[in-house]
This record gives sequence, C-alpha cells and structure tokens, in this order.
Amino acid sequence: MRHFWLYFKLGVTTAIMIFIFRPGLPPIETIVTPSVSPSVVTQKISQLPTPNHTPSATAPTLDELVDMAIAAPDIPQDIRYATANNFTGIQLYERPKCYLRHPVAQQVIKAQQLLQQKYPELTLKLWDCYRPHSIQFKMFEHSPDPSYVADPTKGSNHNRGVSVDLTLANRETGKELEMPTPFDDFTEKAAPHATNVSEPAKINRGILRSVMLETGFEPIATEWWHYDGAGRDTSPVLDDPL
Repeated sequence: MRHFWLYFKLGVTTAIMIFIFRPGLPPIETIVTPSVSPSVVTQKISQLPTPNHTPSATAPTLDELVDMAIAAPDIPQDIRYATANNFTGIQLYERPKCYLRHPVAQQVIKAQQLLQQKYPELTLKLWDCYRPHSIQFKMFEHSPDPSYVADPTKGSNHNRGVSVDLTLANRETGKELEMPTPFDDFTEKAAPHATNVSEPAKINRGILRSVMLETGFEPIATEWWHYDGAGRDTSPVLDDPL
C-alpha cells in the first residue's frame, strides 16, 4: 500500500508539471477572428507571447506562425505554389495557406493600412509566405539558379516564415495592377530597379516598394515582388508541411 501511494503521488506531480510547463503558443484562431478590424488585429498580435523554445527544421512549428487569412482577412491571397500556375508548372503546396512569423504579420498589416491611407482603392495581394524547406529543394532541382531560387542548403527566408511575395490589386474588383513582369519571372525586367518597363508598371512597382520599405521590409536585387521582414537573421529554417 505504501508503494501504491508513492506511485500515485509521483503520477499526480508529473501530470501537474506537464500541464503547467506545456510548451507552445495558443492557436491564433483563439485570439483573432475574421470580423476584427486590422487595427485591433495588430494590437492583438503584438500581445502574443514570444515562443519559449527554438524549433528545429523538423519540429512542428506552425503554431508559432500567424495564419494571414485569419489575422488579415481584408488582404486577398493567390498562393501560387498551391496551384500549377508557377515556374515549376506543378502544384507544390497541398493547401493555399499564408503563414508568417508574428512580427512579419504585423508588418504586412501595417503596410496594408498605410497603402489604403494613401490609395484607398488599392490592396496588397499575397502570392507566397512561409515555404516548407523540403519544397525549397524541389524548386532548386527545377531551377538551380541561386539568383532567383535560394540554395536550399542555406535555406530561404521563405523557409523561415519571414518573407512575403506580393503585388497590388484593385480593392473592389480584385484585379491585379500592371507590374513590370508576372510572378516568378526570371529575367532582368523582374529586378526592382529595371528601367525597360512601362510607365504604369514602374509607378505601381514604386507604390508597392514605398509602403513595404516604410514598414520595415527589405527588398532583394532580383525580384520586385519579394520582401524580407523582421527576424530574417535570427529565425530558424522550418519544414512543416502546408
């Protein structure tokens, strides 16, 4: 009987410790809903706790990222790698989801607010966000040019959940604005400062660039649609499937 009580007490203590020290963040769905205004969403995201552990490339970590369809329902999405409408010609993601780390999600929401203050008729439109590391290998196998497809041995900032590919669209119709090139164009015209483009495309590219830079994003030299957000130097590579 004495042994029974000893085992019982140890079991209860262990259960309490597991409950109290359970790692992970609450699902983002319990914090924001699609009916919440962008300003309230920004406040809520800023109040989320910082993850208390460092994930590995194979650890389940989507609970650390923000689902942008919930956090920013006013920003339309066309997740190209969930379709065959991308440079590989095949569907790479199982689901059309846009996940970002919390600080980058904040930046995107602020960029959307800034854009609509200056141009109420426009909206951002998201093409790609977090990308599983294993998908990066498939992309590089198809197009092994690190100028356009990041070397998977080093990892892309998309794999870290801190990069976003996006464009501008008409807020009412959803029609994308004219830009220098389509998405995933691997030519010199895709460069952010390319001059051999139409005047409307140059203006629209400049509008997108101005709101992204003003909210702390960094461009890259080869793609007008790609911007890196906060945490690009510190966030680990992830490989959670979409």
